[in-house]
Amino acid sequence: MTLTLARRRLNLALSVLALVLALLLAVSLETDRRRSVSGLEPAEIREITVTRLGEPPYTLKRLPGGWYLSAPGVAAVARHAQNDLVAAGAALSKGEHRLSELDEAAVGLSEPRAVLRLNDTINLEFGDRAALSGLRYVHVGEHIHLVDDRHYHSVNQALEGIVAGHLLPDGSEMVSLTIGPWRLYWSNGEWLLDGALADQSAEALARGWSGAEASVVGKLNPKAPSGEPVRITLAVPERTLEFELIRSPQSDGLFLARRDLGVAYHFPPERAPTVPTPTSP
Repeated sequence: MTLTLARRRLNLALSVLALVLALLLAVSLETDRRRSVSGLEPAEIREITVTRLGEPPYTLKRLPGGWYLSAPGVAAVARHAQNDLVAAGAALSKGEHRLSELDEAAVGLSEPRAVLRLNDTINLEFGDRAALSGLRYVHVGEHIHLVDDRHYHSVNQALEGIVAGHLLPDGSEMVSLTIGPWRLYWSNGEWLLDGALADQSAEALARGWSGAEASVVGKLNPKAPSGEPVRITLAVPERTLEFELIRSPQSDGLFLARRDLGVAYHFPPERAPTVPTPTSP
């Protein structure tokens, strides 16, 4: 009787162990199945290069405080674009085919609409949407995946559509501002001004330009007239941003042009940063 009871307990223990192992295996398989198509988690993505069909590429890099545009020039990136591009790079596969199983031309991958290159090593090529599911075809390595389409808008967005209204990238630090003959700069723990100026507060100017945010960022008209040069030097990242200050008698407010990016920032009067005015002779 005792031997039978011991066997029953042993069988029960073995059954429980088998169940636990089966559950662990199922969790492991589910985790593997839900691995992102790039094999990267969002926090592992440090650099994203976007190439749209027929357009030059642009690159985003991660700073401790957020993402910034690093090429073709340094600029702030809109938060929704940051989130969408990272989410697209770490998208989960909702369906998978070997490359040989699908006609690339039939799903828009013979000439991908857009390509994300992650960390300068992994390419995600985006094709058409699937007619029935609404998911988007993405070619990665030897496989074609179907992924959620909700982040694709930013993947296929023109450069002016991802540039943020604020002039400084998230996490960056301004150390000097030059507008024509005037220079504002950080030295020994305080902001200082060079040049003949009216009653201007260096601290107020620095605060205003550091926090300036345009109401509209759009494509720059290549025929736009040249403006007064404005240079903002950053410590993080170490770059100088080149703008042109354009005043238009037909429009209120202030325009700043970035010819290297082909974008223009419009500030209405109530949001425009202060431009130093010279002292009367």
